[in-house]
Amino acid sequence: MKKFTNKNVQKEKGAMIRNIVIFFAIMVVAFAFKVWENQINEKVNADMTDLNTLIVSEEENVDKKAYLNIASVPYQFAVADGIDESYYIVTDGEYLYIAYMDNDDFEKLNQEEIADSPVRVEGITAQIPDEIKQIAIEAYNEGIEEEYQITDDASFYSYFGNIYLDMSISENATATMAKYVFIILLVIGAIGLLVTLYRYFTFEKNLGKMDPDVVNSLDDEMNSPNAFYYEKAHMYLTDHYIITFQGKMTVIAYQDIVWMYAYEQRTNGIKTSQAIKVMTNEGKTYTIATIAGITKAQKEVYDEIWNTILSKNGNITVGYTKENRKEMKERFKK
Repeated sequence: MKKFTNKNVQKEKGAMIRNIVIFFAIMVVAFAFKVWENQINEKVNADMTDLNTLIVSEEENVDKKAYLNIASVPYQFAVADGIDESYYIVTDGEYLYIAYMDNDDFEKLNQEEIADSPVRVEGITAQIPDEIKQIAIEAYNEGIEEEYQITDDASFYSYFGNIYLDMSISENATATMAKYVFIILLVIGAIGLLVTLYRYFTFEKNLGKMDPDVVNSLDDEMNSPNAFYYEKAHMYLTDHYIITFQGKMTVIAYQDIVWMYAYEQRTNGIKTSQAIKVMTNEGKTYTIATIAGITKAQKEVYDEIWNTILSKNGNITVGYTKENRKEMKERFKK
């Protein structure tokens, strides 16, 4: 297979290979964060204690990592306006407890089969506030015969203990950070790797399909002193062709261009990139000379590319006007 000798073509290929290595390395780092997250969670789980064990313990039981296997749909008894979290009475099928959770956690537990398949929840223990204790007593006593009602603190503690499980802070902050870094790096690495691999193999595939004489001709065009290579735009302007490496290697003859217009991308009304769109006599549209972050120097390069293309073909229709769109639609309607 014939290969290009042009140094900038080799530079473009080298950049693709370098990017493949970089994005692969990003994915490796992502999985390193995943391993770190797992190690943190394993340590947290090893330090976690059953909630009932902490309640009956004579040692300090506040601000401890705890878990509970909930075996019935939680009963909400205290909620504040405008807050997603609420206090619930829960049970493991043997004892009663108080848990503090948000609506998402409640929905996960609000299932009929929970009695047959208890769901493990985790959190941090906290002292039950007096106000919550009184509301819990009132909620429990509703519909209960007087002789079985909770009437004092001692009775309350015998039923619920002195602590509740705060599920709103169950996740370890460091483990959560590691999880999100893993997801972000994995997405960046995977997308970047797939795109770069596609570009590289498409380039090699297209090159393999090229006639050796065509490769020689394009190589001579790019090696000519009259050719201009625009590194940031990833393209060549030679005597007869636009040769662009954006996405894949594309060769466009100036004489084949019938329409050219500017294309801008904006974010919140601010121009973030500018490119040139060209349509060939086959009705195909190509995006070339994409320049991000419009600076004065970049604008000069953009204008130079624009003017050079126009100088090579005086028959190009210029501008994205209503008349030009109508003309091209009629021309290529078939």
